[in-house]
Amino acid sequence: MAAYYYLPRNTDQKSVRTRRIEPGLIVDFAADGQAIGIEITSPDHLSLAAINAVLNELGQAPASEADLAATCGASVVSTLGEGAAAQGVAPCGEERNRSIEQT
Repeated sequence: MAAYYYLPRNTDQKSVRTRRIEPGLIVDFAADGQAIGIEITSPDHLSLAAINAVLNELGQAPASEADLAATCGASVVSTLGEGAAAQGVAPCGEERNRSIEQT
């Protein structure tokens, strides 16, 4: 299972390059260099702290378990390892800014 964390972006922005941050996290960038999303290829091997470290590096606000759950309208983070082990990754049903989606 993988997940995708959408960052704020214009609807017409598409990924033109990627950068592997660490095993299990790949950041997608638009043509203008803006980070538009984070692919989480191994959510069961990552922590919310690791995702927040990447968000910090990208100049984004940190995510909380409640933030992720509220964005998708469902509980979201069970497979993200320690610190988020009580809740589950759920599909969002549609692309949204700052949302996490099961793929």
